[in-house]
Amino acid sequence: MQGSSKMLGRRLISKLNDFGVDINELKKPATERVFRAWVEDWERDCIIKNDIVPMTKLKTKYKGLKFADADNGDIEVCITGLEWRRKNKKHGIKVSSWFLTTRDENGEEEDWKINDDNCDTIASYPQAPGAQLEEGAESDDEE
Repeated sequence: MQGSSKMLGRRLISKLNDFGVDINELKKPATERVFRAWVEDWERDCIIKNDIVPMTKLKTKYKGLKFADADNGDIEVCITGLEWRRKNKKHGIKVSSWFLTTRDENGEEEDWKINDDNCDTIASYPQAPGAQLEEGAESDDEE
């Protein structure tokens, strides 16, 4: 049985080659998510709406992505969810909005603003297989 399946595999590969299919491309992990490394237009409204729908859309884009925290010796940080932060001049929060919640290798948690700079930081860090990075568009970020 095993010999016949190998023969079938070779025949299939031969046929795929006849049709110009790149076998090495087929061996790559499937794309499970596309990360657009900028704050997209649709995010602008979502970031400032304290509601389940915008929160879910943002969580879908960011949850599970990783980056290196340059302020803490480039320790790996994973985005675990979102937290609503109210306007607070004392803490430098000019507008109430969603923040990325993260946990580092040591279990420490921290919140990060959703902005183009942090998207760039995420894009520059290796992600799990199946995560495809898309770069190119920039938005006008209000700081």
